[in-house]
Amino acid sequence: VLVISYVFFFFQAEDGIRDLVRSRGLGDVYKRQNLYLAKIEFELHNYNSALDYANKAEYLFSDFWELNLILAKVYYNLNMFAHAVTPIQKAIKLNSKDSVVQEYAGKIYYQLQDYKKAEVFFAQCIAVSYTHLRAHETVLDLVCRLLLEKKKKNTQQTKKNST
Repeated sequence: VLVISYVFFFFQAEDGIRDLVRSRGLGDVYKRQNLYLAKIEFELHNYNSALDYANKAEYLFSDFWELNLILAKVYYNLNMFAHAVTPIQKAIKLNSKDSVVQEYAGKIYYQLQDYKKAEVFFAQCIAVSYTHLRAHETVLDLVCRLLLEKKKKNTQQTKKNST
């Protein structure tokens, strides 16, 4: 008797084709790896490598503001200012409230000698930075700020008491 065994596969878009037992469900990790690698390579000043990873990530994350910011920053650091315009415009459209987006828009337009646009974005960067300063405050920033406020308050109390 010939036994024919059927192997059932299923397709999990994130994981590729795997058999039912072995699928790990790590799809988001695999999807985001190029985005993470682009960020890492950028921070290491490996701009060409960062650009390669960002271009690979663009297939899945073209409407993600942070990827567009990374692309703009990479192009800026490679002195490819004209190439940086499209991703920075997309990043602004997707997240106009981020001060780094506004800052890089200003830097890019400044390098392109479009000083009016650069001035507008730098002004927005300052306004956004001031408005959202505490929203982006880290724990360390918070502790430092509170200690400085406490010191200032104690100094004012001491001055009041001595007069």
